[in-house]
Amino acid sequence: MSLFLGLLLIPARAEATAIALASPQVSFRSDVDKYLADTIHAVVQDKRFEFLGGAQHFGWGAEHDYTNLIYQGDTDALDSFLIKLSRVKGLHVKIRLSDDLAQQLGKGWWKDQDLNQALVLPDGAKLAPPVPGWELVQHKQSPDQVVVWINLAAKDISVERLLEKWLVERTVEKSK
Repeated sequence: MSLFLGLLLIPARAEATAIALASPQVSFRSDVDKYLADTIHAVVQDKRFEFLGGAQHFGWGAEHDYTNLIYQGDTDALDSFLIKLSRVKGLHVKIRLSDDLAQQLGKGWWKDQDLNQALVLPDGAKLAPPVPGWELVQHKQSPDQVVVWINLAAKDISVERLLEKWLVERTVEKSK
């Protein structure tokens, strides 16, 4: 009898699901402030930022549901992206650095990956996937927070230049 009861108490493990995105969008909870959701969408869907891919991840409980969006661009594009996010009222932006974001992401993040598998160059080679510049991660349980991972391996992004610009702007603001 105790063996039977023990088997009944073993929780079932749900498998995670990721839905690939062809365009940038964030999956928010239904109770999220419409202004917050709309202004975040306005930033992530801005055509000035080159969307490479992403997914909505579900499973293992609501605390693990999140959206990740991957972009390519230079220092100016990243700076503009971060400025736009920082101006969203009520949104907290965390910045993280990745030595190699493509490696951190693993396979399957590039929205055109399946198309690339079908394409063959004249010499039989495949196109190399683009180098991601940054990734935005938004966890469903924390709609007022996003994390932006900056790829240190992206040759078009200079973190030093980005930081210098921010420091100069902050110094000028403080002196006013």
